[in-house]
Order: sequence, then C-alpha cells, then structure tokens
Amino acid sequence: MMRGNGSADGSANARGLARIYGALARGGEIDGIRLISPEGLANATRERHGGKDKVLVFDTPHAPGPQTPRVFAEGLVIPLGLLPTEKGALVQYGKEIRHYIDDNKDGKADRFETMLEGFGIQDSHLFPHQFENAPGGWVYVAQGLFNYSTVRRHGGKLFTNGLKEVPFNQCKLARFRTDGSDFELLSAGPNNIWGFETDRDGEVFLQEANDCGIPVAEFLPGTHYTTGSQEKLRPYAPQIPASLEGSQMGGTGLSGIAIANDRNSIFAAKQKGQRTFYIANPITSNVQIITMTQDENGRPTYKKEADFLTAGDKNFRPIAVRFGPDGNLYVIDWYNKIISHNEVPR
Repeated sequence: MMRGNGSADGSANARGLARIYGALARGGEIDGIRLISPEGLANATRERHGGKDKVLVFDTPHAPGPQTPRVFAEGLVIPLGLLPTEKGALVQYGKEIRHYIDDNKDGKADRFETMLEGFGIQDSHLFPHQFENAPGGWVYVAQGLFNYSTVRRHGGKLFTNGLKEVPFNQCKLARFRTDGSDFELLSAGPNNIWGFETDRDGEVFLQEANDCGIPVAEFLPGTHYTTGSQEKLRPYAPQIPASLEGSQMGGTGLSGIAIANDRNSIFAAKQKGQRTFYIANPITSNVQIITMTQDENGRPTYKKEADFLTAGDKNFRPIAVRFGPDGNLYVIDWYNKIISHNEVPR
C-alpha cells in the first residue's frame, strides 16, 4: 500500500505517481528497490503493431437521425491525436505522429508517412494529443505528466534549426510543422491538457483535466502552469495562476472546452458581456459552464456557473464538446459506467 504516494490502492497524488513513473523510466527501480524486472518492463512497454481502433468520418453529422460513419484509417491503437489535413489526417500512433494520405480520393487512407517519432508510451492516456491548427502553418500538440519523449524526424533528418532531437518530457505543450521539419516547446504544465481551443479572435485557451483550479485558462507561450513536474522551460518563466479557487468542478477528468464565439447565440445570451466556455465533465456526467470577464487592463476573472446539461443516467459520459458550423453544440458521449479515470467525484 502506498496511500498518498503511489497508486497501488487507488489513492494517489501527482507527486507520488511521478515517482512511480520516474522509476519505470529509470529501468524499474525506485530508491534502490526494484519494482519490476528488466525483462518484465521491456515486455510491458514493447511496441505492439496493429489494433482495433479506427479513424471514422461522419460526412453529414447535422442530418436528422443516427449516422453511420465511414472508415478512413484502421488498425490503430488508442490514437489520441487527430487532425484532418488537405490530403488526409495527422494521427498519433504509439511513438509516432503519422500523416495518413488518401491518394486516390476514395475517402479512405491508402498509405501513411511518419512525420515525427520518439514519443513516450509509458502512459497510454497521455500520448501526444490535442492536435490543433496554429498560426503560421503550425500544429499544437500536448503531452501528459508521466510520459518522456525524445522527438526526432523520421529517417534521421535534422530539424530546420539543425537539431537532431528535442527532449519533450512530462506535461508540455509544443508545436510542429505538418511535414515534421520543426518541433518547438511552448510551455510547461499543466498536468494533462485535455481541453484546448482557439476562439475566433485568435486567443487560445487550455484546460487541466484533474480539477486543480484550471478548468479553463488563457494560454500564453513561454509560461508555466502548476504541475506535478519540476521542469520549467526556463527558470524565469512566468507562472499562470489558477483560474478558480479549489476544486469546483467535482471530477478529475475534465475532457474538453467549447467556446461560445457567437455572442448573440442562445449559448451565450444568458451570460451577456462575458466569454462563455462549455466544459465536458465525464466524472459527474455533466456539461458545465465557466464564464470569463476582463477588467480595464485585460486581467481575466473566471467563474463557475450553473451546469448546462445534467443526466440522471450515470452512463452518460461527455468526453468532448465542440460547436459545429451550424451553430449547434456537439457532445460526444462515451456512454459507459466505467471510464477508468478516478471515477469517484470529489
């Protein structure tokens, strides 16, 4: 039992889990005690090829009635990062970020090219994720607290700055070019960035999953957010404060942000003069609301409002929210009593 330090009995904190994962990264030892044999660790972390996961496309999501998606790519394992491109889609697969390409335009990938490799696979729910387009032809990418990566271009090519590899350890936000020619670190923390969104004015917001006071906050490159990692990009990196005091969201698995950009829509009308964020909370089976106001100097103040959507059915697990081009709020429901991420609400 490691109550308060590790997670052997289901009770853990970020620092204790970081020690466990750090031990795994060091070959299976912690404080001179071997937790797992080198052979067992190698077997547990060896790369396995092929899986049951797929990239699906809903061509008419706004049409009435249930929709049947088409398969764009398959044979995947937990592809957490996904971003459509002109030729197909960028997809995270194990240690790689791949570009799946539809050459013959039949709606299904014909091949893939590996753009970047060397990503850590120590923790499957913290693989590279949150692929979002960024200005200048960049793509944002996040990584969680317990993974350690050494990012390289495929085939031994150098990055445009002359580097062969870039350390990308624990919870960081970075950006890369779609052809893999550049990879740059942008900020350190928070622990798990499971929500990341850019509004129509170009301002970027992120979310920390574990209800540690950052259900939504402004993203500023070069900054530091509270995290279980001791690493900063720079010793003098400014600290972004928590946006809410305490743990007000009620669950440690916040899974997405949707910004009500249309200030005249029904989704923003109740909070006039405030920026409105919709938060997916699968732990409490709710879609919640956070509002933000700014003073004359632009300093933000965040407030939790009454929940937008609640469900008596505890199988309801909203794991993503997004406003569509039709102005509606789309919610992805995992619909499963078990979600395997600290299911007991705070």
